[in-house]
Amino acid sequence: MTRNSYNNRRIARNSMLLYCRSVVTLVISLYTSRIVLEALGFEDFGVYAVVGSTVTMFSLFSTTFISSTQRFINIAMARDGIDELSRIFTASIKLHRLLAAGIFILFETLGLWIVNTKLNFPPEDMTAVHIVYQLSVVTFLFNVLSVPYNAVITAKERMGLFAAVNIAESIVKLGVAVALMHTSSNRLIFYAAMLTTLSVAVRIFYGIYCRCHFNECRMVKITDKRIYREILGISGWNFLGSSSSI
Repeated sequence: MTRNSYNNRRIARNSMLLYCRSVVTLVISLYTSRIVLEALGFEDFGVYAVVGSTVTMFSLFSTTFISSTQRFINIAMARDGIDELSRIFTASIKLHRLLAAGIFILFETLGLWIVNTKLNFPPEDMTAVHIVYQLSVVTFLFNVLSVPYNAVITAKERMGLFAAVNIAESIVKLGVAVALMHTSSNRLIFYAAMLTTLSVAVRIFYGIYCRCHFNECRMVKITDKRIYREILGISGWNFLGSSSSI
């Protein structure tokens, strides 16, 4: 088999896996949303959506680093340089830790100010709103910290893993929705806590998988600070483009 034929088959296989994942998760998500809406009711469902959107508003700061990390890891993969990929991975981990710390400060200052002063919630729901908000913050921060691991998996073209995990995640969310119908506790808090636990578990799984299967996913000492400047430089341009589009 020629290299071109192998690459074509790999592209076709990965595309088919991602299409199947999209179809399956879409069907499950549509049914799950119906159950969740019925279990939470219009008001609590709206509270969860609004609080989650407040957290998502800050995703602009993380998406700029996602594309930058993906770019540098893909370049290192093309050069087949394990040492270079390890340095890029280490730099990405450190930068995302700093990013997570900065976003956390924004969440606990500007984000809380928006929730407390700009959003309209029933007074009796404020305790649940704050708990859901903090759980959403935890979910978002874990997503930021897992970006380098997801970038490596994508660069390695392990699309079958992504498809399997996403489908399993959708099935678990459906199970959470069914359990939500039978819980006697605060359903809004229960739902947010279960989704946060699921999200954190998936991100931890990706981290463990990368460390067990890819030798490049290890922390190394970086003597050349140029890598940080290059990643930050590309991220700055991406941030400018993303913010301009918004």
